[in-house]
Amino acid sequence: MDISSTIPASVNTAENKYKAIVENSLHAFFLTIPDQTILEVNHAATVIFGYTKEEFLELKGEQIIIMDDQRMLSAREQIKKNGFVTSEATGIRKNGERFPVEFSSSFFKDRNGGLRASTMLTDISERNKIKLAVEESDQRYKMFLKHTTEGIWRVALDKPMPVTTPLEEMIATCYEHAYVAECNDTFAVMYGYKNAAKMIGLPLQVLVPKKNPINLEYLTNFFTNGFKVTEQVSYEHDKDDNQLIYVNNMVGIVEEGHIQTAWGIQRDITTGKKAEQALAESENRLRTIVNSEPECIKLLTGDGELLEMNPAGLAMIEADNLKQVIGRKIAEIVIPEHREAFIKLHKDVFNGGIPGKLQFVITGLKGTQRYLETHAVPLKNLDGEISAVLGITRDITENKNAEALLLASEERYRYLFNNNPESIYIWDLDTFKIIEVNESCVELYGYSRKKFLQLSALDLCGKEDHEKFLDIANQVLENKSINKTLTVRQLDSKGAVIIVEASWHIIVYNGKRAVLIIGKNVTEKLLLENSLAEERQIRQQQITDAVITGQEKERSQLGEELHDNINQILATTRLYIECALSENNPRLDLVKESKILLEKAMYEIRKLSKTLMPPSLGEIGLLDALHELTENIKEVNTLQIENDWGNFQETLLNEKLKLTIFRIVQEQLNNVCKHAQANKVTIRLQKINKTICLDINDDGIGFNTTAKRTGLGLRNMISRAEVNNGTVVINSQPGAGCELRATFTVDETLPG
Repeated sequence: MDISSTIPASVNTAENKYKAIVENSLHAFFLTIPDQTILEVNHAATVIFGYTKEEFLELKGEQIIIMDDQRMLSAREQIKKNGFVTSEATGIRKNGERFPVEFSSSFFKDRNGGLRASTMLTDISERNKIKLAVEESDQRYKMFLKHTTEGIWRVALDKPMPVTTPLEEMIATCYEHAYVAECNDTFAVMYGYKNAAKMIGLPLQVLVPKKNPINLEYLTNFFTNGFKVTEQVSYEHDKDDNQLIYVNNMVGIVEEGHIQTAWGIQRDITTGKKAEQALAESENRLRTIVNSEPECIKLLTGDGELLEMNPAGLAMIEADNLKQVIGRKIAEIVIPEHREAFIKLHKDVFNGGIPGKLQFVITGLKGTQRYLETHAVPLKNLDGEISAVLGITRDITENKNAEALLLASEERYRYLFNNNPESIYIWDLDTFKIIEVNESCVELYGYSRKKFLQLSALDLCGKEDHEKFLDIANQVLENKSINKTLTVRQLDSKGAVIIVEASWHIIVYNGKRAVLIIGKNVTEKLLLENSLAEERQIRQQQITDAVITGQEKERSQLGEELHDNINQILATTRLYIECALSENNPRLDLVKESKILLEKAMYEIRKLSKTLMPPSLGEIGLLDALHELTENIKEVNTLQIENDWGNFQETLLNEKLKLTIFRIVQEQLNNVCKHAQANKVTIRLQKINKTICLDINDDGIGFNTTAKRTGLGLRNMISRAEVNNGTVVINSQPGAGCELRATFTVDETLPG
């Protein structure tokens, strides 16, 4: 059809079309020169950026649009390669607000040879928000899908099948090439399989036998009803050939005139059990959201016949070229429930000259449905007469689908919020007013729900914690990191202090920034931990005091021994040697005496060193060291010592524990020798279940265990045991001897 025969000559001029399209575009338009001076803008630019057209002409492009280095480099490469550039950047409004934009620039020379840049720009703030919301909703949806009680599945073909394929061939292809490509565990269990992985790749004919005519009817309805069925019954079999009856809802995914996959939800009615409300939509909803496309620009007559359409519009309605659709009424591809409103809009614009907007759904020429929003305005010729309707249309399919998904997600997760075992409340970031609270929080703080919603977040804090709370809130207002977990003091409805481990998260609630706090009552836990820490600190201080005092005592004893014994021997030796040397003829008898005294001094030093240095238990073993210790005591003491360690296996003990046991025995025998006036001591070492028991009993005079003791021996033994996770208990009373028991826990997997 010749456009010139239906449009006045003035409309056909390139200049008239250009001005009408640019001025009525929903995109911001800029015409600039190489130094980024702005020569021309449209109305949309003034709306988006807040400047008047006159103000724009005093600006540079770099004052309202900025790009990071990486995108700038990519843009230069595009320009160099293609002569145009499409990218994203950051826009700056007149009030200083920054926002994300998407722009497309092309370059040309004017009639005088001057280089010009034509730029179309779109504010993509809303699109980015929706995209992020869809991603978050998708994650929550997948988690819900995993736990639904409905059987959900996807059947795929080996290769795409044209939607124009004859019905019988479609069914035959389905039975020959269709297989289970994806399903949830619930679906697998319905067929007797353990999990979804066991069913992946299973041919469709195994589940839906061809021999059953009802199944053929099921597939026939699917292919003849726009590739979808609702509440359709199928007769199938599980892996053990048990017959199953399901009610199915299935929808096929058609892309570019071909079908390759179909999603379905089914419930088992074999035993008469009805399925619960279907709570989930299949994942293909997200996969079939049409990507945002450049907007469609079209000219229509008052009757809705297409006069002209740009390439983006042709792609949107799935036309291969303009000849395929020119002269046709666009209303033909609008779905029936929206068609009347679409026709009325364009007639009203053409006849009344008043611009209008409309959202509607189309079915493309290749079967794809899209949700669109159009802005229709009258196009006037030079005489001021309306000659056509100019439509600027954009695809909002993604936005509409996202709204539906967000609504479904809100309903699903409302239950989780109210029934969460941890206390949750939400407060407004600007006013601090509490705007939502769950049942666990009501129970923890003791307020009624009505009273809770009258409080602010500060009301839950003690006055001493207000400053800390406000500091965190200020960090949020300054857009600093907020996702953190803090342990804070809170007050319940009676003013009692509770310690809460709270995690803070920024969210958007009813379109406003808010903070969600998830709290756990850790009051009892912290009190117990503090008590244990104090006890450990006191015990550690006692151990340290005992060790230091013991070391000082040992040093004092060593000094006395060196001064009173060894020093005297060496002094006598020196005197003998001086006398022997003072004679004209050295006296051999004095030299011999000196030699004897030196040997005695050496013996005393070895003896003293032996008492100070720990025995090398790794060389002679614990039992041999204990035997040597008792034998040495017997040599200088009338005390009778009996050893009872039988077949005890010292491999149960590490070197540190061996030394600890040796020192405890050494210390207690020293105490017995000095204070007990005992005649007999019994040492018993044995393993009882997982415990090593050391018992040292004497028949001495005993002592009162409740009386205050100034000695360090007992304290040292207790400290040594505690360092090795052991205990020392002493039972004694005057005239009844003393019983000492030290116990240590060892690994039960060791022999013995």
